[in-house]
Amino acid sequence: MGGDAGAGKTTVVEAFVSDLFGPLADRKAQLIRGQCVPMGEEGLPYAPIVGVLRDLENQHGRDQILEWVGAGRQALGALLPGLGTTPRESDDTIRLQLFEAVTMVLERASENGPLVVIVEDIHWADESTRHVLRFLARALADAPVMIVATYRSDELTRRHPLRPFLAEVGRFPGTVRLDVPNLERAEVAELLTQLMERPPSNVVIDLVYRRSEGIPYFVEELTRSAARGCIDMPDTLRDALNVRVLSLSDRAQQTLQLAAVAGNRVDHELLAAAADAPDGDLDAQLREAIDAAVLTVDETGYSFRHALLREVIHDDLLPGQHARLHARFAKILEEHPELMSAEAAPLEIAHHWNAAHEVNKAFRWALTAAESGSAAFHEALKLYERALELWDQVDDPVSVAGPHASLLMRAAYVAEDAGEIERSLALVNAALDELDPDDNPTDRIEALLVKARTTASLMTAGGVEPLREALGLLPEDADPKLRARVLEMLARRTTLSGDLKQGIEFSQQAIDAAALANSDSVTANAWITFGTSLVAAGQETEGLAMFERVAHLARSSTRTLLRFFVNYSDALNHVGRYDDAVHQALSGVDVARELGLERSLGAMLAGNAAEPLLALGEWARASAMIERALELDPPAHHHAHLRLLQAWLYVWRGQLDEADAVLAEFRPMISREQLSPQYNNQAIRTDAEHALAVGDHQRAWSDVAVFLDHWELYHCTASYPILAVGAAAGRVLDQEDGSGRRTAMIRDFLDHRAVPVQVRAFWVSMITAELEDTAQVWRSALDQLAAQPAPAHLRPYAGLRLGQHLVAERERVEAKEVLATASEAALALGSTLLADRISALAQRAGFVVAPPTKESPVAGLTPRELEVLQLVAAGRSNGEIGTALFISTKTASVHVSNILAKLGVNGRGEAAALAHRLGLTAP
Repeated sequence: MGGDAGAGKTTVVEAFVSDLFGPLADRKAQLIRGQCVPMGEEGLPYAPIVGVLRDLENQHGRDQILEWVGAGRQALGALLPGLGTTPRESDDTIRLQLFEAVTMVLERASENGPLVVIVEDIHWADESTRHVLRFLARALADAPVMIVATYRSDELTRRHPLRPFLAEVGRFPGTVRLDVPNLERAEVAELLTQLMERPPSNVVIDLVYRRSEGIPYFVEELTRSAARGCIDMPDTLRDALNVRVLSLSDRAQQTLQLAAVAGNRVDHELLAAAADAPDGDLDAQLREAIDAAVLTVDETGYSFRHALLREVIHDDLLPGQHARLHARFAKILEEHPELMSAEAAPLEIAHHWNAAHEVNKAFRWALTAAESGSAAFHEALKLYERALELWDQVDDPVSVAGPHASLLMRAAYVAEDAGEIERSLALVNAALDELDPDDNPTDRIEALLVKARTTASLMTAGGVEPLREALGLLPEDADPKLRARVLEMLARRTTLSGDLKQGIEFSQQAIDAAALANSDSVTANAWITFGTSLVAAGQETEGLAMFERVAHLARSSTRTLLRFFVNYSDALNHVGRYDDAVHQALSGVDVARELGLERSLGAMLAGNAAEPLLALGEWARASAMIERALELDPPAHHHAHLRLLQAWLYVWRGQLDEADAVLAEFRPMISREQLSPQYNNQAIRTDAEHALAVGDHQRAWSDVAVFLDHWELYHCTASYPILAVGAAAGRVLDQEDGSGRRTAMIRDFLDHRAVPVQVRAFWVSMITAELEDTAQVWRSALDQLAAQPAPAHLRPYAGLRLGQHLVAERERVEAKEVLATASEAALALGSTLLADRISALAQRAGFVVAPPTKESPVAGLTPRELEVLQLVAAGRSNGEIGTALFISTKTASVHVSNILAKLGVNGRGEAAALAHRLGLTAP
């Protein structure tokens, strides 16, 4: 078993040993160990074999070893003098006798039970030990003996003697060669969570994963720093990495310093130009570093085996040395840019001049690199911010970069594209402080447009006011293109803030202005916003026609095309065309990825794809998309959309605690001012459905009441699923207080304010069934859902609700058929919430519809105990339970005690909560 130092070989071995002797082991194996010891170029002769034999002697005693080895005791005395006299035969004879003796002992020992021999660090093994292991691998093929030998793959130079040994032994029958791989990002995240005892942020995960390269030991060491709020390299890790470097010659170390200044990888030609040494000397120094496993080699250059190795060497440079070496590389690349790719050269030159503290050159090259088109958005932002930091130290920065406000805006634009929305807003605010509306009206308008976008993205107040100011700054003879952009943005923000009527008016004005702008992109954006506003207001046919009208114009600009995919996929989802919505959103995801906008627009499009996938019943696919998008640490509004989709999925998968943890983050959005209605209503719906799932009808109704108070702000289709929750919660609460006011509110809204959109067809049947709650209306709802392209979870839910009434009415034949169909649909979805409740209901009725996804917590309860549990959940005392079931109070008490024991809960409250979660309470 091979792997780099720190890869976890010993951890894997110890986990195997733990399982070997664990409670589930079928047979108790024997375990013996040997350890190779480094000594000079090769290890101590036979060291691990001696260790293995000593272990056996300790476990079985000397007499038993002597009995097993028989006539070979004299040969074994060469390793364990106490077992026999030192042999006097020739070396070859002794060696063969010794190999036979060791084999005999292990073979005889294995007769007492399977024998596991662990030999660690065979990269340090001497030649004699390798000969013994080779002999054992051949001779013990039929014995119940397993030899586990570990080695460090990063210690194996091209001429290391273990290489031919591994190649030869690897061909033997019964030999398996395992490589312990580095951890993937998700595995690093899991390890970090265990080490830190809390989930780390995506920023910490990315940083530790990148720096550790997935090596567990590095992850553990860096986690110590992460726990203190930084990711500095601990001295223990620095010292461990330095061991290899300090063992090299001074000249080799100097060459490594040059390579470290170049980066994690350097081409040979560039390194040779910087080294300015004879080729023979440089080759010898590089060979030394490669043999020490500090560098690896490819066709054109060299890489540090671990990025942290490079960091250790670079950090050890003296300040003057650091500046000189970086300046040397910068000059070489300026004079010979062909030594590096045209895309990378500006970035590298900017990096080296900055590290050399040459401020004027660093400033100029930072701007050149940022605007070269080679830098990703995050990298471009760092370069612009570097230029901003150097502004006051540079001679005449305006002649190089233009006005300071202009540089701030360039940084703000790339920050927005990088998904660093808060940073973009800070930069644009700084620019606005410098942009006088009289002297620079156009520049100020452009800055106000960015401020409006970033403010809205952060879901904070003030997204419309900058646009009203921008509109006021437009002169009469303003560029039609600029006027159309301002009006379109104002229409967009007004619509999203909930003023649909005014949003439509501004959209029409934007279209009129765009007609004079002679720009396909500007025209397309105006029509996209108009279509979005119309669909949100319930004019779905007209709105979708707007999208279809400008689909070809949207392709004039990739940014406009992305916005088309975002808005069109969202509109299609709202009208119930789920397949089409997925197709449009995924097309946009591909474009966003190509443009490097995966974290911002890509995350939004991932959410737009996941939402209709949930409606289509493709929950696993949707979940994977949501998790991947969240890993990118998207901006606040995209994060909210994705997390609330994740919470909704948790609810219907029965992961109610996980859903509650997510919703705790978003519940303030329900009660406070509705600044982002599209996300506020998503939080209201998800929390209300969670409340119903846990039996908290009051919280569900409180959520619905917030929606009813602000209904004009929301997309017209958003009302229907929330009305369904309101109908269910309101009916229960009205039954409790006998008022009827809540269900009356729902009926009134449905009849007079709910807009007649396409999804109304299947939601009305659900809302009516929740209000009237009879077998007949649920049967009708189920029939209508089967004939409509309704969200996939509604059919098994309606089947469960109909089944509850059929069981109560003792319609067993129909109940079994309905519940079997519902169970099949729930299991296909992965809805544990519905599957468990259907299974529990069927069990209560005395029949089985399908095996649950996992054993239900109430699987061990008898039908009578299920009845008692229902009454416990309803808050009945033992006496009241006895009266209801015509049994004595003492018998009821015995049933309750048995139920608590079978469920493994501590009291009636926990039992009641479990009953609510499984849907055992009365409908």
